[in-house]
Amino acid sequence: MLNESGPTIILVNDTDHLSYPHASTIFGILNGYEIPFTHAVFCTLEVDDEYPSDPKSLAKHCRPVETAGIIGKYSQQYISLLRHQVSLGNEIAYHGYSQISNKRDKFLEGIDTINSKLGIQMSTYIEHGGSPYLHPIAGCKRETLAIDGKNQDTDYYVDDLIRSNFKQAWCYFDLVNTRNDFKIEQLISSLGTPIFYERDGITMMKRHRAKDAAALLQSGKLKEDDVIIAYTHFGYRGYGQGTLLESWSTVTDINRNCLFLSKLRQSGCKLTTVQNYCKEKKND
Repeated sequence: MLNESGPTIILVNDTDHLSYPHASTIFGILNGYEIPFTHAVFCTLEVDDEYPSDPKSLAKHCRPVETAGIIGKYSQQYISLLRHQVSLGNEIAYHGYSQISNKRDKFLEGIDTINSKLGIQMSTYIEHGGSPYLHPIAGCKRETLAIDGKNQDTDYYVDDLIRSNFKQAWCYFDLVNTRNDFKIEQLISSLGTPIFYERDGITMMKRHRAKDAAALLQSGKLKEDDVIIAYTHFGYRGYGQGTLLESWSTVTDINRNCLFLSKLRQSGCKLTTVQNYCKEKKND
């Protein structure tokens, strides 16, 4: 049964820009505080660029030299690190075969490769790339469900693969405060919106930007049955240094974030992963 004494907090990281050395440091500190997390990984990183003249293309957004994959530089060390995280109860989720558009066969190959190399069966899928309604097309993967992922007439159709391989998914750039312009009053008003919901035969989820999650957690307005998925990028250096739950660029920031979460747990909050939350909720 889930702890009912406080709201549930799920820390979710997308692997974009996260190198193996930095992942090892962050994961080690999180482990020291016994803070669980869901980490969405790529199978590999590719150099092909669909939009070579666009400075914001996905190939330029994440690069093999800066982002760890199951295949690539430091792959054996990274695999060992991820296996250790699984043994501690942390979750590895699927972020896609690579950072650029991948056809159906590659999408499936990535799932099989990660599951095989880590000895797991991933149950959570987290799309990579932006929304075509909010971002330039060069920043969107074609297999996302908002583009060609639901179109059976294309090589990028993956909707059935998502439903047959995963139990829960984050798609359609489904963020609370999508345009990143909410004030705290609007964030508080949004708390009545379900974070997990059913769509097209799969459990979908909404995520909060990590800074918004921190603001809500500090507001004192969360109730026992509230769920906050705090979404961040451990490897992104563009977040303002010192931004609670969002900046993980220095050891000081990492420890500050971990101490904040530890104190919330001591006050009654439940810290868990997407996978474990959904599994336990179904057993309630």
